[in-house]
Amino acid sequence: MQLIKTERCNYRRSFTRLLTAALALASSGCAVPYIEPTDTNVARIKFINESTNEMFIRFYGDARECTDRTNAGLVQPKSQKTLAVPAGKEIAVTFGINKNAAASKVAALGGAVGALGFVLFAPSYKDCMPTIDFNPKIGRTYSFRMNTSGGDCSYQLVTEPLENQSQREAEAMAFTQRKWIMPMGEAGPFCEKK
Repeated sequence: MQLIKTERCNYRRSFTRLLTAALALASSGCAVPYIEPTDTNVARIKFINESTNEMFIRFYGDARECTDRTNAGLVQPKSQKTLAVPAGKEIAVTFGINKNAAASKVAALGGAVGALGFVLFAPSYKDCMPTIDFNPKIGRTYSFRMNTSGGDCSYQLVTEPLENQSQREAEAMAFTQRKWIMPMGEAGPFCEKK
């Protein structure tokens, strides 16, 4: 009798390990991490999270339809993260703050697991998940501020002054808000064609 119990336990452990490995493989195969460009044609974006919840960042390889999504990770509450981005061409990016911390962590996994989590928690994101595009200039630094307060969501993109123009204030940067659509897979499209 003891052998049967042991065998069942081993079977359950094996099944659990197999299921865990399958989920990890599914999520890692689709969740492509964002890789910062290393050439000289770059700009920098400071992502400033002024909320009390985590903010996620997703870039798209093709800004026209928001395809080839990459995961740039999370910005912790009341903190910031600076990333290099390609300059001299249009980029598209989605940001989101979720009041439900568990949903934010599931969506941050990306891939099949993140997509499933996102579908389940989408109503929590819908009011504070803009997708925007703009054309960053080579060598410039931009700040993207995002906050939630009392159910409202606010965000702003500004161009930081150049180092030799430190007396000037940051200037609001024009961007286009895109209409987000539910994709059929991790490759997208995630927004309507431009």
